Amino acid sequence: MKQTQQPRKMLDKKHILEVIAQELELQGYGKSQQLLLDLNSMNDIITNCKVFPWNSVAERLEMDRWRLYHWYFETFQRMLLGGVDKQDQTTIKNLIREALLKNVPLSKQYQQVIKSKLTQDYHRSSFSIAFNNQKRQVMKELEKDNKLPHHIKANYNEIQAFLSQQSQQIRQIKDSRQVSFAHEDVMQSSPQTKANLDNMIRNFVPAIQQRDYFPQASQQQLMDFLQESSSTTAEFVQTMHKKIYGYNQVLEEHKKQNELLGEDFENQQINYLMEQLKKLQEEATELQE
Repeated sequence: MKQTQQPRKMLDKKHILEVIAQELELQGYGKSQQLLLDLNSMNDIITNCKVFPWNSVAERLEMDRWRLYHWYFETFQRMLLGGVDKQDQTTIKNLIREALLKNVPLSKQYQQVIKSKLTQDYHRSSFSIAFNNQKRQVMKELEKDNKLPHHIKANYNEIQAFLSQQSQQIRQIKDSRQVSFAHEDVMQSSPQTKANLDNMIRNFVPAIQQRDYFPQASQQQLMDFLQESSSTTAEFVQTMHKKIYGYNQVLEEHKKQNELLGEDFENQQINYLMEQLKKLQEEATELQE
């Protein structure tokens, strides 16, 4: 039976801004209540902040990191700073199309050229929002007409889920090893019956592993697990390394395309994911040491 997709939870603008202001206060940028009284100044601080802990803010808000990014840098900033008028949006779109067809990088320098052809000066965030929106529209149109190679899109949510799942698996393996000495003593002092082995599993193995594997395990399988064959860990680590390598390849290719397309902000997201993949790889390698 097909499951009904749950509607996305409405975002609470007031609460999101309060949590962001609290984070800025922790970093020494002033009292949160004062920051909330001048949202333009608070936005300037965030825009100029080289390292802002969006991941931590997203966790406190119990929302997806990428959804928070999108809401703040597109929806909220456009509402706060105002948008680019229709005439200038058309100018931006035409100049982006011209650049992509001529394989001209949409660099910071080229963006300055575009700005010089607009009817008025705009806040840099307002321009960036309009520039990125028009760029996506042009790319979609050119790809549809086969005038532009398909833009590789990394699945950020898939990679984030992989990071979470594999980190949990590593913790389970470490937990199992921490009790290995205890269950060795029990195995030596107790008859190795199916009932005794089941009891050892309940006492010494993380609950999630009990749920996923051991209810159907035979006596020999239980013995094999309690003796913890190193080949199982080696296979797990090898599979993880292959997956990490694949994700890094996609992210590197996406990063190169973003550099051509002027997607500096999205490359910050890619750099974050690549750092997390590197940490995961190091943790996996430690299991074999």
